[in-house]
Amino acid sequence: MNKILIVLAFFILQTVSAQTNEVFNYKEYRWTIVIPKGFTPVDPAEWEKMRGRGVDKVEEVYDTDLEYLIQPIETILVVKKGEQNYLEVVRQDFDPLTDGSFEESVNGVVEILIETFETSMPDAEIEHNTGKEAIGGKTFIMHNIVLTFPNQVKLVAYMYSCLIDKKEFTVNLIYTDGITGAALIEAFKNSIFKE
Repeated sequence: MNKILIVLAFFILQTVSAQTNEVFNYKEYRWTIVIPKGFTPVDPAEWEKMRGRGVDKVEEVYDTDLEYLIQPIETILVVKKGEQNYLEVVRQDFDPLTDGSFEESVNGVVEILIETFETSMPDAEIEHNTGKEAIGGKTFIMHNIVLTFPNQVKLVAYMYSCLIDKKEFTVNLIYTDGITGAALIEAFKNSIFKE
């Protein structure tokens, strides 16, 4: 009987530990975020293909090659839950002395995204909000884009960007499931940058 209880306790502990949140630490910025349960890492090759399709769509809309305009992007973290709920964290070089206004740059990228959505998804209704939010002691420029498709499916994207040591640090939260999206937003807003 004791062996059965021990085995049962082991399986219960394994199940509980598999459903706990995972802590992610980015040592360079001393940034910590608790990833909501159920998210799994995305294969880097798979993510590069997805990013490439997005760049291709922008190039198609603007009839130009973006490769010479895009700074190399360092992917810090990408996790997903299901096929349409993502957390992506990236950074890239940005020096205001040579690259200009950080806020204008971020806003310009979002304008390009919105125009690309309008052109490639003409049946989708697009809502856009922007503002600034303090998260973990850093001030982020926030853009929220909501695409509502004719079948009433909503794709929600939050893009949070801030400048840290001549690097643009961006956190993208993309989701179709409202409960999952709320968990992503809460996780990011509770993340911490230790000084």
